Amino acid sequence: FPLPADQLLTVTLREAAPISLLTWTAASGRSMEIPFVQQQDRLQLDVSGIPSGTYWVLVEQAGRRYRARVLVAH
Repeated sequence: FPLPADQLLTVTLREAAPISLLTWTAASGRSMEIPFVQQQDRLQLDVSGIPSGTYWVLVEQAGRRYRARVLVAH
């Protein structure tokens, strides 16, 4: 939240385990990394430097993978 995201996106995780992988993939198929800060069971992602659009976020945590669709609009 919030969606669409403009500057920061906060993601609530299922647990507080460390993140081992965070990948953003644009609709074009291009993958990228963006800065994030993990605080317990939440991630704060800085989306201010990526273009507006729809992205798939892949998070790997404690051996499990989670995927979510995110909208960025500046």
